[in-house]
Amino acid sequence: MEELTLGGDATLFVHEGPVTFFFPKDQGCYTLNNDEVMFVPAGTPFNIINYQAKIIHIIFSVGGKVF
Repeated sequence: MEELTLGGDATLFVHEGPVTFFFPKDQGCYTLNNDEVMFVPAGTPFNIINYQAKIIHIIFSVGGKVF
């Protein structure tokens, strides 16, 4: 599974979920449902996991440098 690392602080809004965010550094795993938000600090590696048999929609809002 490929990790994402963003160059700026990010707010991730789950428009259609649920979706699971996994943070390998501390083994944190969080599942968000529709209309929930996750904050990810700049430089934090994470994975987005879709356990559903449907398409999910996540809106990224990233400050500063993106990649």
